[in-house]
Parts: sequence; structure tokens; C-alpha cells
Amino acid sequence: MYKTVIIIIIAILISFTLCTVEKTNYNAHILFENRNLNVGEIPYKSDGEYLFKFYNVGKEKLKIESVSLSCSCISAEWPKYEINQKDTSIITVTTNTGRLGRFKESIAVHYNGIESPERLTISGNIVYKKSD
Repeated sequence: MYKTVIIIIIAILISFTLCTVEKTNYNAHILFENRNLNVGEIPYKSDGEYLFKFYNVGKEKLKIESVSLSCSCISAEWPKYEINQKDTSIITVTTNTGRLGRFKESIAVHYNGIESPERLTISGNIVYKKSD
């Protein structure tokens, strides 16, 4: 009797694990037009908004779960909805242009694919420009 109960419990755990794995979407895949963006010289205290365009080249809908930033000097906005297969969208990155000097920051895009996270970089030089 004891062995039968253990076998039933093991069978239930195995079937639960298989159902969970089947529901995980590993067919989503993200492809960026440019993963490394050098924005060059940016005027001090100007608009520092840049776009990373991407495509869903996977077989399933793509969902960006989160975006991790290497510094509080940048922020990011991304679509909160699922991206259909073969559709395109953008991640908007805003830099804090209130500090002079060079910068190079990284962005990790976490999504519902097996190759997640996708890593991006943005770099540039914030310079003070005298007005004419």
C-alpha cells in the first residue's frame, strides 16, 4: 500500500512538471535592428530620447517581461502587451543629459524566450555647447 501511494505521488508530480514545461513559451524570439547604439555628442540638458526597434521573429507571441538598467541615469519604456509574430515595436531609452561627459550603459531585456535576456548598450558624450 505504501509503495502504491508513493508511485501515485511521483506520477502526479511528473505529470504536473510536464504540463508546466509545455505552457512555457520558448518559441518567442526578439531581434533588434541595432543592439549597440552610439548616439555621439549630445548637448547638455537636451532631449536624450532614443529608440531600439525590434521584431518578433519567433513562432509565438513575444512578451517583454521587464527591462533592467545598469544606471539610474537612463530610463526605459517598452510595450506591456504581447507582440504578434512578425510584428515590430520599440523600446524607448531616455538618458539624463544633466551630467557632462562620456557614458556607456547597458540594458537587459527580459522576455518570454529561451535566449532571454537580450543585452543592449547605449553610449555617447554629453557636452556643453555655447550658443551662437
